[in-house]
Amino acid sequence: MTNQYFGARIKLTIMYTLIFGSLILLLSGILYHAFAQDIQEDMASIYQNDSVEVDIIRYHKTSIRNYILSLDLGIILFISMVSYFLADMVLKPIEQNDIAQKRFTAHASHELRTPIAILKTDLEVFMLDKTISSKFKSIFAGYLDELNNMKMIVENMLASFRLETHQQKINKQKFLLSKLITNNISQMQSMAKLNGVVIKSQVAKNIYVNGDEFFLQLAFRNVLKNAIEYSNKNGLISVTLKKSKNMIELSVKDNGIGIPKQMLNHIFDTLARSEESKNKRKEGTGLGLSIVKQIIDLHSGKINIVSDENLGTLVTITI
Repeated sequence: MTNQYFGARIKLTIMYTLIFGSLILLLSGILYHAFAQDIQEDMASIYQNDSVEVDIIRYHKTSIRNYILSLDLGIILFISMVSYFLADMVLKPIEQNDIAQKRFTAHASHELRTPIAILKTDLEVFMLDKTISSKFKSIFAGYLDELNNMKMIVENMLASFRLETHQQKINKQKFLLSKLITNNISQMQSMAKLNGVVIKSQVAKNIYVNGDEFFLQLAFRNVLKNAIEYSNKNGLISVTLKKSKNMIELSVKDNGIGIPKQMLNHIFDTLARSEESKNKRKEGTGLGLSIVKQIIDLHSGKINIVSDENLGTLVTITI
């Protein structure tokens, strides 16, 4: 059982236990109170308040109360065990269906990588042909941009499945992060140009990091892709990479549509996308920031997002 469903199983168990346990304690309390009240009235009519018989009856009342409490606790423990088993029966089919869907998505994504790579290579070679007019090259540049977008969607779906099912562990090695950031900014300039966005960068040189190059690149590309897609025409994106003591800070700032306040607490949830974001750009899966959060967490880093609607968003990653 995955962590997500194990957590849901525990929550269901606690909920069932609290509901039935509360009912049992309430019923026991009512019965004990009624029983003790009858005894109290009978004692008052027969014995004096300080007699030995009254002390004996009070002792037995206390014993009965403790016995009822012990019995109730035993029943609640039994209910917890049964609830844990029933919660598994309820969630197991849902989990299996979810895993099957994710496995299908992962397999489909894996199979799509090859044709996308072939089409991308053919288009890039085709655009090098000097006999092709600039008009057609502009059209092909748009196709190439969409292929790059499709490639990232496929990578996101595949990475999401592997991360959630723990099928792929991160491979930490020391590499030049400055070069990775600079190269990816260059590669995404065509996408920015098509969206009417300018990317400016301040990337400090010779910044190395101990991490998984593939996953960190995927995280950065997702953040930058979001900034490009949700920027307004003639928008400006600022990318900054700097080092302070033992911390590396990467920030991506845009002046686009921003994120509604009600969405900020759910921005890292899988498939979380605001309605305005959906209207702005229909492509994508809503996996981007969820995957970014998982990747940064695996690198013991932090990601922070500050956003104002219609003013822009600042994403800061520290490792």
